Amino acid sequence: MTLLQSAASRCAPSVRRLVATALPVVAATYVLAFVGCVAARFTFAFELSWLESGMQAMTDRLVTHQSIYVEPSPAYVPFIYPPLYYVVAHALDLALPALQRFMSMRLVSLLATLATAATVFLTLRQRSSLSSRHRLLLTALFVAFFGRFEFWYDTSRVDSLFVALLFAATALLFEGDGAPSALAAGCLGGLAVLTKQPAAPLFAGALVMCALRRPRRALFATTAGVLSLAGGLAVIGDLGNPWLYYYVLRVPTTHPLLPRTLGTSLIFALAVFPSFVLAAAFQLRRPPVNPRSPAGVWPATFAIWIVMVFLLRLKQGASFNFFLPLVPVGLIVLANVLENWAGRGELFLLVQFLILAYNPLAAIPTAPDWRAGYELLDELDHIPGPIFLPQFPSYLTMLGRPPVAHGIAVCDLAKLRPDLMRTIRAQMLDGHFTAAVPWRSEDSADRDGKGCRPSDLPGPFRFVENIPSGGDFFAVGHGSKLGGIYRLNTGSWRSPQ
Repeated sequence: MTLLQSAASRCAPSVRRLVATALPVVAATYVLAFVGCVAARFTFAFELSWLESGMQAMTDRLVTHQSIYVEPSPAYVPFIYPPLYYVVAHALDLALPALQRFMSMRLVSLLATLATAATVFLTLRQRSSLSSRHRLLLTALFVAFFGRFEFWYDTSRVDSLFVALLFAATALLFEGDGAPSALAAGCLGGLAVLTKQPAAPLFAGALVMCALRRPRRALFATTAGVLSLAGGLAVIGDLGNPWLYYYVLRVPTTHPLLPRTLGTSLIFALAVFPSFVLAAAFQLRRPPVNPRSPAGVWPATFAIWIVMVFLLRLKQGASFNFFLPLVPVGLIVLANVLENWAGRGELFLLVQFLILAYNPLAAIPTAPDWRAGYELLDELDHIPGPIFLPQFPSYLTMLGRPPVAHGIAVCDLAKLRPDLMRTIRAQMLDGHFTAAVPWRSEDSADRDGKGCRPSDLPGPFRFVENIPSGGDFFAVGHGSKLGGIYRLNTGSWRSPQ
């Protein structure tokens, strides 16, 4: 036993040096991979993720001075998110008119991601015991999570803006001092709720933690948050719009609960960020000497949020992106114990980096992916008349064809508005569409099991053409959801060779 201890003590300095050398190399690799992926993805003319078409349809309505939230129709159904993300994207469209389709929304997400990384770094600067090296490494660790959340940091989704606003609000609430910072935290929290609904319970949890230590500060922030939310809706013009509340509040209540997600949530949390979980558990067992220190409230907030995320994910349709707000909070929790763990802390940090390893090439559209998108456009352009393409309706917009509602948004209304499904089916039977692209059979599972994403087509449609295969990116992102091109009747139309 003595020999083993002696050997371990001799090896320990070498291991620490190796870890100390490897950490900045690994961190820089993740940052460079992120920069390379974003640069290659930003100008891609087609969807990076499966909801970008529906997001673009909502932003397009602001361009034509129409409300995002209106009565559903076969031509348009909004997603169930609040409006701030689309308003910010539209503002970028006006400020930078040279941006092409999807780019303004992607730019909002990218800037929000960078803002979150900057907020992490600035928050860590409040820790005088934390070295500059560790601040940079922890900020790079936030970037490293890019691959773990399906490369959504830079896509046309509300998540990045939601996380940026929520984390900035929480950091100001805990780390700030004085009424102005409390009011600013509340305003940011209200804007986060105006971006995505889960911000409401998560920020409420942070307010409760703040109230236990500084009740007056929590009251200021709560008041500012409510006023910010109401004022934002008033400025946007949707405060009195009943359809906004219908989509944002009423529709989500129809999604059933799935208790099995508790198991998958637990596995995901332990597999993806075990360092955060262990660091939070360590600090909760050993509360700080100064109970009023901001460092003491972060682990409790992380624990409350992870429980809330588990509960929020019980709703069908809630994906692993619900864990995104835990990442910047977890970084602050990890920072609070990193110095205390001495050499073991850096080893722990390196292991966390390695857990997040991903292949950046899987996120980058290649020349075959671009070609497949344009080939699909060409195939559809040779078809006269309206086309039913609910998976990626932006292709129809690019061709100047009549729009159709995004299939996922229609599925959200399966219980509340079955008449909408019947109307769409009637259009298919009555020959309203000259062609259709159904869901692939393996991707046709829907939220209520009643066929709101059917892979079969009603009426006399016949198969005409397969979807272009393209590269792996197009095959996974587009081809996996498109079951081929079908024509209503033979006519004189022929697919281009």
